[in-house]
Amino acid sequence: MSLRPWWWLATFLGIGGSAVLGVWARTAEGPIVCFFRRAFDLPCPGCGMTRAFGYLASGELGAAVALHPLAPLVATEIVAGWLVLGLVVHGKESPLGRWWLERCLAASGFLLIAVWMGRLAIGDLDAIRP
Repeated sequence: MSLRPWWWLATFLGIGGSAVLGVWARTAEGPIVCFFRRAFDLPCPGCGMTRAFGYLASGELGAAVALHPLAPLVATEIVAGWLVLGLVVHGKESPLGRWWLERCLAASGFLLIAVWMGRLAIGDLDAIRP
C-alpha cells in the first residue's frame, strides 16, 4: 500500500478537528445530521458519540461514558488506527498490527449494536438526545 506521508498528517489534523468539533458540539444545539435519526426519529448506535468525544477532549470521562459507554474504546481505536496508518506510510507495517486492528474494529461494531439494543430495551435512548 503506497501512501504519501501527508496522509498521516491529514489524519492527525482530522482527529484534532474532530476533537474541536466535539467540544463545540457538546455546547451548541445544531441540526441533526444523523440520517438514521432523521429518518426514524430514533438515535442510531453511534448517536451521542460526537458529544462524548467532546467530553473526552475536555477530560470529563464520566460525562462521556454517560452519553455513550463505548466512547473511550472508540477514541482509543482511532488513535491506534492512526498509528497503524503511520507505520504503513513509513513502510514499517506489521501484519499483526493490521490483523489486531481489524478484529478490534469488528468487535466494536458488534458492541455498538449490542449497547444500542440494550439501551433500546431499557428505554435509555432518550438520555442521549440533545
